[in-house]
Amino acid sequence: MVILSRLFFTVIHNFFLLKLISMLLQFGPSIQYLRKKKNYTQQQVADLLFVSRSTYAAWETNGNDITFSKLLALIDIYKIAMQDFMVLVEGHNQVNNNHYDDPALVQIMKRLENIEQLLHDRNSIENRS
Repeated sequence: MVILSRLFFTVIHNFFLLKLISMLLQFGPSIQYLRKKKNYTQQQVADLLFVSRSTYAAWETNGNDITFSKLLALIDIYKIAMQDFMVLVEGHNQVNNNHYDDPALVQIMKRLENIEQLLHDRNSIENRS
């Protein structure tokens, strides 16, 4: 039960973290970098994701928004940890400070902070046991 609870909070945490990042940053340069690093063609990755090559190409150029599920699939295909991917994305982008005034973004940031606090509290309790 404890493992399922921790997994649930981790999944929810990652969801809100990716949502936050998608509002602030563009993923295109990062997924293009990872594809080239793995020596994949756009067609190969598109086939793995069950999308057209043009759809995948649009993601690399930030022409279309990528869905959360497809982004998770890409992270899995490229065998990169979520945290490492986020660092890579941040490195490929400059955050526009005007986004911090967006009410939806503020709400997501608050939810993320709450989830992180719950995870921290749960880990502290488990470590004392």
